[in-house]
Amino acid sequence: MDNSTYNATESHVNDIRTDTTDWYMALPQSAVIAFATVEFSIAIWTILSNSTVIITFIKTKPQNVTNTDVLIFSLALTDIFCGLVAIPYGIVMKHLTRLVPGLRRAVLFSKYACLGQVSTMVFMHGLSLLHTPVIAAERCVVLCSSRKFSARLTRRLTNGIAVGCWVYAAILGVLPVFWVSRWVPGSQCRADNVYHDFMTYVLLPHIPISFITSCVLYLVIIASVTRQRRKIAVWSAQMTEMTTESTAETALPKVDISSRPTRASGRVWSLNKSKDLKDTSRSPGFRGLTKHQWESQVRLAKMTGTIMFVFMMSWLPYTAVYIATKNLGRSSTCLEVLRVVAVEMSELNSGINPIVYAFMSKRFRDACKRTIKCLG
Repeated sequence: MDNSTYNATESHVNDIRTDTTDWYMALPQSAVIAFATVEFSIAIWTILSNSTVIITFIKTKPQNVTNTDVLIFSLALTDIFCGLVAIPYGIVMKHLTRLVPGLRRAVLFSKYACLGQVSTMVFMHGLSLLHTPVIAAERCVVLCSSRKFSARLTRRLTNGIAVGCWVYAAILGVLPVFWVSRWVPGSQCRADNVYHDFMTYVLLPHIPISFITSCVLYLVIIASVTRQRRKIAVWSAQMTEMTTESTAETALPKVDISSRPTRASGRVWSLNKSKDLKDTSRSPGFRGLTKHQWESQVRLAKMTGTIMFVFMMSWLPYTAVYIATKNLGRSSTCLEVLRVVAVEMSELNSGINPIVYAFMSKRFRDACKRTIKCLG
């Protein structure tokens, strides 16, 4: 492109910016550097923290790996992709093109550079949105279904579901290649402007579907766990009462109970019945699991529920700003600043997940300590 063509196109783009209130190009360089620094820091933290999660998973013995661990590993790979590719790509397209004029001329006038950013963003967002309801569904099957049914959720099936999430997200990422775009040479590449119809009718509907599905599943989990805890409490009370009665009966005059049962107070007791009654792991509230296994599954559900809550809180601002911008029919400086902050919050979610794992899983903390000692 010669200078005359570039200047003419640049003039046309400036007219468009004036009409669309492209406030970003008018920001001082100090503000642009601040935005770029924040996103670069998020990318570094995301890479380091999720690398620890992946190394910990790899070093865990296969027999100790659960289906939830497999899905968390897949989610950590998603976050690694975000830190290695998606965030740096966005920094180059949004910030460095503003700070480096030569780069701006080379990148903003390339349709494929913009298409690559949109495809990368759609792929990353699609993966994150898919993992949330999948993890919730896995927890719901384990805690809310029968032991026989939950046993059908094998490791191979879980691996297949995780791979399916990646394939589906890859299909979403490829769709913009065949979609009609509204790209203008030299303009800032934003998916909601360049691929407005695709964002509105394809990608964004995945956000409420993911949120609603996850919320419904976790409400089912909460209701089921509450109901099971009540069963366990009733069972434990009955066992305590019956054990007390059994102890009182054994205090009666000595009777040979080694060869035949003893009837007392209308109940028949075997020799080891009082010992069996103390074992509340037989409670129907545990759904065929031992008490330790059931409590471990509940703790995993709490951790994954926290991950879902953090994910929703990270993405709600972006969704709200997008809807507000489209409903108002025009943008403003305030909305655009909020949009950039909302995008950075959604990126920050990728670095928060490992913190949730560390705070809510003692097994993960211990595994991380061992991993760090080995690396050290």
